[in-house]
Amino acid sequence: MMRTVEPYFDFIERKDKPWILVISARAGSEISPRLAAPGGRRATLFRRPDEEIVLECMPYTVLRHLKVARNILVAEVNRDGETARIYQAPVE
Repeated sequence: MMRTVEPYFDFIERKDKPWILVISARAGSEISPRLAAPGGRRATLFRRPDEEIVLECMPYTVLRHLKVARNILVAEVNRDGETARIYQAPVE
């Protein structure tokens, strides 16, 4: 199991649409992704069955949104700022 703490992440708020989580691009495609936000200021993106990405010190506005959100879009961005992939993940 590969577990990493994401050093940079951001959320883009979109009214009446799923918010976007922006993270650094990873190798390989996602498989059955999901975002777990059980409480506290930490969330975990399960990108693949063997890969977890931890998001620490989440902003309170994002945490409030995740309590009611069903899905979130995840945008993986390369070092040059180009989007490598976008996918939807259910929020638990």
